[in-house]
Amino acid sequence: MWLTVKELSEIFKFKKSTVYLWVERGVIPHYKIGRLVRFKSEEVEEWLANFKNTSSTPHKGAHRHVSGKTAIDIVRKAIDATKGLKV
Repeated sequence: MWLTVKELSEIFKFKKSTVYLWVERGVIPHYKIGRLVRFKSEEVEEWLANFKNTSSTPHKGAHRHVSGKTAIDIVRKAIDATKGLKV
């Protein structure tokens, strides 16, 4: 079944602005016919299935410290290093 942006956003509970952004970035499967944007519901459902999270528990190491540093410390250090700042 072919869907418009409005129909897609109503069926799947997405904001229309988000759908337009996904179209602009080429993230969501879509078809452009002139200025019209259309979606095949089957393709969108398949696309969404790729995001299914099969784990119901958080990652065990999600908050683990590495060498006494948190993940945020490591990320900040990497960002600062790219900016040429001393850490």
